[in-house]
Amino acid sequence: MPEDIRNRPPSPDLIPGITDEYSLGVNYETLDQILAGLEEGKTAEDLKQQFPADIVELVINQVKFTQKLEGKPYMLKRA
Repeated sequence: MPEDIRNRPPSPDLIPGITDEYSLGVNYETLDQILAGLEEGKTAEDLKQQFPADIVELVINQVKFTQKLEGKPYMLKRA
């Protein structure tokens, strides 16, 4: 793979120049730390002592949304 592609920041490819970190609203370092804290069993209140409350809520809401998408698919019923 060419070097310039390997070193390019991740992007959602929606608008040139927009990075994943920008579209997520949080940088990867902070995101990783919050996700690690959640996996360790820390509560939102615990995490809000270390990170801005709005960022913690953003990450938690995204995790919940993703978990809903991973659930069982809806079934269609015949009328």
